[in-house]
Amino acid sequence: MSKSLGNVMDPFPLVEKYGTDALRYYLARYVSPFEDSDFTVERLQEVYNADLANGLGNLVSRTTNMLEKFASGKFERKASKTLTAYSAALKKYRFDEALKIVWEKIDQANKLIDDKEPWKMVKDRKNEAVKTLLEKLANQVLDINGLLMPFIPGAAEKITTAFTQPVKKAEPLWPRIV
Repeated sequence: MSKSLGNVMDPFPLVEKYGTDALRYYLARYVSPFEDSDFTVERLQEVYNADLANGLGNLVSRTTNMLEKFASGKFERKASKTLTAYSAALKKYRFDEALKIVWEKIDQANKLIDDKEPWKMVKDRKNEAVKTLLEKLANQVLDINGLLMPFIPGAAEKITTAFTQPVKKAEPLWPRIV
């Protein structure tokens, strides 16, 4: 986008379709504060669906659903250590790097669910192991949520509310857009 070329974009229709948190996330993660960056609506929609709906949104939905079903909506909250690399990125105003670190944590948590398959553990009557796994996931999601608060405050508030005990399955944070 260039003001001199006249190819600027009105942000209001984008906010109306994708929401403020999604647009804030995209700009912080994929638009460099120090270099030229490309922006297209198609890329915004791709990121919305991949990162927000399928990544973070799916993680929150799956975790809250399993907590409700397999652990009576309860878990013990345990504090975590602040991520050094995340803090360093923020101090350098490298929001893109900070969010990359957060999304690595989201991918790790989703992979843990896929690898452990808690629904199969329940069928095999490994209930204590499932509760331990879900407690770990709940704490990971809440730690991730704390890191996301400066970037997507509306969604972060919804995630905090979703993990108020007893936990119930969360409504989708970002419905997929086709």
